Amino acid sequence: MPNQKNQMTREGTSGGKDFVPMPPQTQNTQSNDATARGKELLDQAKSTANEAYDKFAEKATSTIEEQKTGLAGGLTSVADSFRRTGDSLNTGQSQNYVTEYSAHYVKTAADKLEGVARYFETSDVKTMARDAESYARRNPAIFLGGAFVLGVLAARFFKSSPMPALGQNSMSPEQRLEPGAF
Repeated sequence: MPNQKNQMTREGTSGGKDFVPMPPQTQNTQSNDATARGKELLDQAKSTANEAYDKFAEKATSTIEEQKTGLAGGLTSVADSFRRTGDSLNTGQSQNYVTEYSAHYVKTAADKLEGVARYFETSDVKTMARDAESYARRNPAIFLGGAFVLGVLAARFFKSSPMPALGQNSMSPEQRLEPGAF
């Protein structure tokens, strides 16, 4: 049987098909067309992926900006509460050495919280990410320790969250503990 690769067929005189070699230009043209089509599809996939990434990044950035504004407001509120507490310690009836130092530290904490709130209000997300990366490079042990603590807190939060109902027939935890509930 003749090699059918790089060959084309034509109707023979006896009604059968004869294999004849394809001209070399046709082979190269088909190969070039396939390569061009492959590159076109790859470029289209890259373009679509880039568009999806850009949309996702834009949405994530806007969401983070909204959360950042709320966090800054909350920190300012806590700082105001600390400041009022420090003022009440200073004007209290039992003034002594301990209350003076306590008032000083509470006011210092309020100032620091206000500074952090101002940072969140004035910095954009990219600047904050760059600052966090810079801090992590300067203080890796503290950064990893903080990441560990945040992970533990997140695990505790998710563990304590109520489980969503799976449907109308789902059982409460008390019902699951009853004998014969299954």
